[in-house]
Amino acid sequence: MFLDTRISVMKRILVVIQTPTFGGPHNQMSRSAEALRARGWELSALLPDEADSRARECFADAGCRVFTTRINRLRKSLNPKLHWEFLTRFRSQTRAMAELMKKEQIDLVQVCGLMTLQPAFAAKRAGLPVVWQMLSLFAPMPLRGWLTKVVIKRADVAMTTGMEVARKHPGLVEHFGERLIPFFAPVDTDSFRLTPEKRAEARAEMGVPRDAIVIGSVGNQNWQKGHDYFVRAAAMVAEKCENVYFRIYGQKTAANASFYKKEVVEWADRKGLFENGRLAIQEPPLPIATLLTGMDIFTLSSRTEGTPTALMEAMSVELPSVATRVGSVGEIIRDGEDGLLVEAGDSEALASAWLKLIEDDGMRRAFAARAREAAVTTFDTRFCAERHSAAYEAALSRLPGISRDESEV
Repeated sequence: MFLDTRISVMKRILVVIQTPTFGGPHNQMSRSAEALRARGWELSALLPDEADSRARECFADAGCRVFTTRINRLRKSLNPKLHWEFLTRFRSQTRAMAELMKKEQIDLVQVCGLMTLQPAFAAKRAGLPVVWQMLSLFAPMPLRGWLTKVVIKRADVAMTTGMEVARKHPGLVEHFGERLIPFFAPVDTDSFRLTPEKRAEARAEMGVPRDAIVIGSVGNQNWQKGHDYFVRAAAMVAEKCENVYFRIYGQKTAANASFYKKEVVEWADRKGLFENGRLAIQEPPLPIATLLTGMDIFTLSSRTEGTPTALMEAMSVELPSVATRVGSVGEIIRDGEDGLLVEAGDSEALASAWLKLIEDDGMRRAFAARAREAAVTTFDTRFCAERHSAAYEAALSRLPGISRDESEV
């Protein structure tokens, strides 16, 4: 009886994520689930059939229902078969999603990612409001411009990871006005906290000398994260500094396996970076909240981003950071105050920034203290939940005006 009463007053949100590998949107929404539940929002996740175990488990562990279905994606590929499958299966996948929304009595649909199209059309078919999130600048122009027009037509509320991402989607700011809600991904600042015990565990796992400086990165092993630039900068610094070690932790990504092997792993191997444990690239052997505490400098070398969670988590454990000036990263890092910003794709600038921090212990300590303060006062989970709750309220307030014409799809 209690369960039925609770559900009757809760609003059911279906969060649709098309990427099969665990990443930012999975982390963002599973972490926010409890705080949103306390505000009256019950999250469920719709994931692709091929979603990895971590993507599924993060929602299940957060007490969310998990549904899976076939979701063909727009892909950055010249393979015509992929695009043909997307087009020919679009209608049937949209109908299947709409049927699920009606069956599960969903109140609102949250679309994660600009190129996630089917759920937005399905929601309109089911007569439901849509909150559409733009999470990065991965889609190139003019594709981004065309897709933004679809968002403007289909969404009731738009959310973006920072305002810079919003401004890079043509017409988004002007159209949505107050219904555009920027946000930062959530950080559990209680869990992501530096302690001597965590640091000792992380350093033991890394197998580095006690007085070594560890430069690290956390991010999936793919083209977007720019680890090819990271290892090239590492080669430059390794020639000048003997006691500096490099660590990259991230999940493997099947679609980028060939690129990553050639441009990151094999390139680093030819330069001898793996010798004597100077460089290690692996899936996380410990929780990220522990591994980060073993680092001395965090690095985001990405080609494109929104507001990367790993960067804010690093700040929460008092790490000075070097990050590329992409997406809304400039709204997270205050250049010269709690980190350093460099241009994407510039390995020499990355190496130079590292050397500046390696040589200035006072700067590292000052950046670390300010970074932790920013994390607690700006990036904590409660702030992300508040922004999502505001977006849901705004979208539901527009419900009477939503078209219920099923001929739209």
